[in-house]
Amino acid sequence: MKLYAVLFSLLIMLMVSCTKNTGVIVTNPYSNLVLDKIRYGNFKGVSLDGNTLTITGSQNNNNGTYQYYDYFLSLFSMFKDGNGNTLLVVPLGEKVNIVKVKQEGLELLQLLMNSNNPEYKKVLGNLSKQAMENNGQIDTTKTDEIFKGVNLPETERNKLEDLLIKSKDDFISSESII
Repeated sequence: MKLYAVLFSLLIMLMVSCTKNTGVIVTNPYSNLVLDKIRYGNFKGVSLDGNTLTITGSQNNNNGTYQYYDYFLSLFSMFKDGNGNTLLVVPLGEKVNIVKVKQEGLELLQLLMNSNNPEYKKVLGNLSKQAMENNGQIDTTKTDEIFKGVNLPETERNKLEDLLIKSKDDFISSESII
């Protein structure tokens, strides 16, 4: 009987400790994670000084300076050039991957990034993968590839397909810089 009383007491204490509010606040990641990877990484063709990104190792005419603009979930940072183009910068291991995007393509990406629908995040992931594999170009004939694993109603899917067709030429170039 004492064993049951001890086990019951432990169970009660466990339940109380597991449901207690500890005051821990969950926050969103911030831009410094990506910026610090670029700033302190050992990249020969990319450097970051303050909010200015300088690229010297590009093979696709992306050399120049870019000003910090925004970030997305500490996955990539966005930098603007003087022509209104946006550079998506993703440091991965020993390389920095970049994709240059025109304003219309950026609006499509922002729609996908700012949506509360988790299916839009899947589309964004598939879109990013395709852009990186095809030198920044989106092949709208491969919508099955872009919508792979995505469960959207037909009207939403058609809306996104139309936006993809309109922004086909807005993903200018992509490359990996060491």
